[in-house]
Amino acid sequence: MTERLHPVSMMIFFLFTIILPAFTGNPCFYLLSFLMGLIMLFNTLPSRTVARSLTLYIVLPVLIACFNSLFYHDGSTILFYLNGMRITFEAFAYGMSSGLMVNSVLIWCRLLSHYFTGDKIMYLFGTFSPKTALIISMVLRFVPMYREHIDAYRNTQKLLGIYGEGTLFERIRGEFKIFGGFLSWLLEHSMTTSDSMTARGYGAARRRAFKLFSFKSFDTVICIIVLLSAGFNIYCIITGVFRTEFYPMIIFPPLSLNGFIAGIMFITVSALPTAADIIYRIKCRKTYE
Repeated sequence: MTERLHPVSMMIFFLFTIILPAFTGNPCFYLLSFLMGLIMLFNTLPSRTVARSLTLYIVLPVLIACFNSLFYHDGSTILFYLNGMRITFEAFAYGMSSGLMVNSVLIWCRLLSHYFTGDKIMYLFGTFSPKTALIISMVLRFVPMYREHIDAYRNTQKLLGIYGEGTLFERIRGEFKIFGGFLSWLLEHSMTTSDSMTARGYGAARRRAFKLFSFKSFDTVICIIVLLSAGFNIYCIITGVFRTEFYPMIIFPPLSLNGFIAGIMFITVSALPTAADIIYRIKCRKTYE
């Protein structure tokens, strides 16, 4: 169901979920964004694929917190001394909060890259900037293709015995050979692509696009809810509802009705695509039964 969303409503949704939590400055909001993104990620991708990434999502905030504690020593709560440097709880907590923010952005960007295919990008940017849309769609297509070609070339070299697991110098020399062969293929492939686009008449006349997407009622609901929630959350950010202080001591904002409503609105918006997918699957199952 989420894949059938109109590109405009999908872009508005992901802009809301990616950008807005980063500007709240509140670790509770970061955690909320991370959990909602993780739920949608489990609903979108296979569980095994997401489970492999959980280690990164757990380790990353800890690493950021440790590095922040080593380089910033502000804070009133001293945990211990390391080579004469103060390691404070506030610096560690600020690093954990920043790590949660990075995690939430990574998850929502991963979902964005999954749902935003080349045809959606061409639809969004093709009207006012066709060249930009073409470049973005070609990058999204060619980068995975080039990676697969390099892997295939490396495996072929290994099977032929040309590239092995010898000394470090031999491995580096083998990688340079692989890169040289890949570069030759890349230049040839670029010329072939250019000739193909010229033969198909690219740039010869005014571009016309086939519109595959239609704006449905669910897209209207998504846009209205997202815009209302974004407006209210921006108001809360401006008025300092989410403001959290870490130095010299951690001070969370007082509980307020506006903060509670903003959190509920964010949960509602984040859960809309997942809920729509679940309802759609239940309806399909009942239909086939």
